[in-house]
Amino acid sequence: MAIAYIQIEEFMAHRKVVFDFGKRVNIITGANGSGKSTILAALIWAIWGTSERLAAGEQASVSLKFDDHTLTRTFTKQLQQTVLDGKTSVGKTRAEEDLAPIFGTYAAWSRALYIT
Repeated sequence: MAIAYIQIEEFMAHRKVVFDFGKRVNIITGANGSGKSTILAALIWAIWGTSERLAAGEQASVSLKFDDHTLTRTFTKQLQQTVLDGKTSVGKTRAEEDLAPIFGTYAAWSRALYIT
């Protein structure tokens, strides 16, 4: 799976940004506190709806384009909504069921990534 881009809106330090990724290795660099780890946190939240960085009452939106799929997860006043290829899932559990065949499990990803 190759991620073509990630669009982040109102997620932590990022108000509205788009990162286009190349087909091979991508390196994200920047000063401390510039939002590098937030990009990975937004990616994880978009896929699994899990983030220690979003507080209740916050609003956020993250969109991913990968392979032949488009995924958008939004969070508004404690309601999560996920749209995968035009199909909407409300709530975290339903979205996990739809996304697990594509991405695998959160447990596997959470062991493979280290975000500080």
